[in-house]
Amino acid sequence: MVLLSCVTDLSRCHNSGFDAGPLAEVLSKFTPIPVPYKDPIDWARMAVTAIGILGAALILRFISPIVQNRWLWAVFTVATMLVMTSGFMFVRIRGVPYTGGNGQWVAAGYSNQYGQEVQAVAFICKQSLFCHTFVLLKLLKMGFCHLLSSC
Repeated sequence: MVLLSCVTDLSRCHNSGFDAGPLAEVLSKFTPIPVPYKDPIDWARMAVTAIGILGAALILRFISPIVQNRWLWAVFTVATMLVMTSGFMFVRIRGVPYTGGNGQWVAAGYSNQYGQEVQAVAFICKQSLFCHTFVLLKLLKMGFCHLLSSC
């Protein structure tokens, strides 16, 4: 719309601003030879892309030892298993109360659960995990590696 008024009144063209591509296209309609136009190279975009790639490579170099640490993955996996098996997501999604009436911790039935019950189950799971890990590490230290299949 602006370009059509631009052709009839050039003073309006400079006041309202225009892009080079559409202007070349409109002017080509009125000239016997088409006005050539090619978008310039976007150096800012190329610089941002290059800096982004170099930055990602640098960050990956320093973070990869942390991501490849098996103990970090073990802790993350065990923590996730404890949270999921203790029923935290069940309580979180359904929005159940922390305790029942009269201070009950355990809800009756199979599809019911209180928030306090999640805490109790998580504590029992954590104690079980601690005991299992302690026995495993103690057996390794004592030299009973033949009892473990992963040695």
